[in-house]
Amino acid sequence: MYNVKVGVVQTFIAQEIRKNIEDCLKLTEKAAKLNAEIICLPEQWLSRNPYKAVDKLAKLMPQLIDRFRLLAEEYSTSILLGGCVEEVMGRKIVSCPVLGSNGSVIFKQVKTHLFKEEKKLFTPGLKLDTFKIRNLRVGILICYDLVFPETARILALKGADLIFNPSRIKREGVPPWHLYLKTRALENRIPFVGVNSVFPPNYNGKSLIVNLEVEEEKEIVYPVTVVMKPVHPGVTVKSLDVEKMRRYREERLAERNVKTYSALLKFPS
Repeated sequence: MYNVKVGVVQTFIAQEIRKNIEDCLKLTEKAAKLNAEIICLPEQWLSRNPYKAVDKLAKLMPQLIDRFRLLAEEYSTSILLGGCVEEVMGRKIVSCPVLGSNGSVIFKQVKTHLFKEEKKLFTPGLKLDTFKIRNLRVGILICYDLVFPETARILALKGADLIFNPSRIKREGVPPWHLYLKTRALENRIPFVGVNSVFPPNYNGKSLIVNLEVEEEKEIVYPVTVVMKPVHPGVTVKSLDVEKMRRYREERLAERNVKTYSALLKFPS
């Protein structure tokens, strides 16, 4: 058995960016004090109107990393900064930097599927990968990336034991978002952690942790969920046994008839 404590930060998005940083730091520290080993923030939690403040948010990235770096180092925890605006070589991207327990940036996932207005502002990433924390392989799908089944399957094939989905989901979109999270967890035999923010009435949180249980006699795998309270900002820390799913995941992946999948490459992108 290999348990990992994951921390979910469901933060409130206020009018002022500086307040959002301070409030999120406090919630992240609260999760760290509850011994969370990996803590995840939502997507675009810095601003109520992130698409109107792209340049300002991009300039904040170094400061943001420095502020959270200190927390990661002090509590020896890993922090996923959610989905943030960043500028790389003159191009804007939505990325999720990962701070390791020593405070350094150990990984960065770029959002690969841009949603509506994002297509006009950002450049999509072209690669999905995993990173390692202790004996655990972790993947990240940023918000809309979750919608496409290929993304989670790529991370599963790359050995992911746990996948985070930092998101910014409107109230009306929460039920299908939950369904996506449970489906991706079930079809890949991987626990998922979906993180949302609070900004009523449009955003009501309901961050979701999807664990997987096994009915041993019948060998049936089914999702077990923990949903955070709506509207309220806060943290949830949950211990997940990620090792027990490895055998079931390996068996499921080995049973794929990959010869039938070549047709996927023939359709125009």
